[in-house]
Amino acid sequence: MNGQDKIIEQILLDASTYANQLQERAEGEFTDLCDAATKRAEDLVCEEAKKQEKERQDQLARTKVLATLDGKKQILSAKKRAIDDVFSRALEMLNNLDKPAYMAIIDRLLNEHAPQNATVLLAKNTPLTKGDFDALSAAKAKSLSVEFGGSFSGGAVIKTQEADINLSFEAILQEKYDALSPIVAEKLFG
Repeated sequence: MNGQDKIIEQILLDASTYANQLQERAEGEFTDLCDAATKRAEDLVCEEAKKQEKERQDQLARTKVLATLDGKKQILSAKKRAIDDVFSRALEMLNNLDKPAYMAIIDRLLNEHAPQNATVLLAKNTPLTKGDFDALSAAKAKSLSVEFGGSFSGGAVIKTQEADINLSFEAILQEKYDALSPIVAEKLFG
């Protein structure tokens, strides 16, 4: 083997050694890169899982709040129906009073609200007759006239030249509804 062959052999050996070193280093870097990419992917998966768990917990909390609000809304609706039922029963009781009690209420309403010489419209189903009306102290003291056939269930409407005064039992209860509802609620629900 001559000098040139030895140089070529040495160059080939050095190139082979260098190629092996490069391959080992490349494999090491590849392994490191794969490990880093795997670690990053695991971290991303973990972060995403945490994010999804937080979103699930938030959604669950929102669902609980909505369910609670819906339940409270249903309870309030049921309570309002119960209060409305009390007012309906009160109206029914007023409309079904015996004649002396009915006359006393009408007389009091007229004494408090009717101006002199007004016309009073009574409900079409009133238990009062013209004679009963004329016997009322307010009818006598204020020279009131009466008409029958009002399209309300009970009470009276005072007709004046300026305006009508609605003293039907429905109107009175409706006017008192906001003030009396909390009292009724306290009695019903404690």
